[in-house]
Amino acid sequence: MLEPIKQLEKEGFGVTYLQVNKEGFINLEEFKNALRPETILVSVMYANNEIGTIEPVNKIGKIIKEFNKKLEIENRKLKIDGTRHVLFHVDACQAAGYLNI
Repeated sequence: MLEPIKQLEKEGFGVTYLQVNKEGFINLEEFKNALRPETILVSVMYANNEIGTIEPVNKIGKIIKEFNKKLEIENRKLKIDGTRHVLFHVDACQAAGYLNI
């Protein structure tokens, strides 16, 4: 996942990297606070093949869904045409053989 993101940075996109705790989990509150109106993509590794962490993608998805609803409301208030929302990418390659995805 990192190489395509590094390429996007080279092309001028802003990228936010979140730290993980000692077990490899992101802090959901930190994640929620990192979302900005200009955020267009969230990418998460579902299962870490090195340490076995299984990120709570359902919870992350709900946070993004709530954020997208707020963006939609803000668009209406500002009378902005078009859809502005955050896409959610999950790298589940390592999870596919072990989890019900």
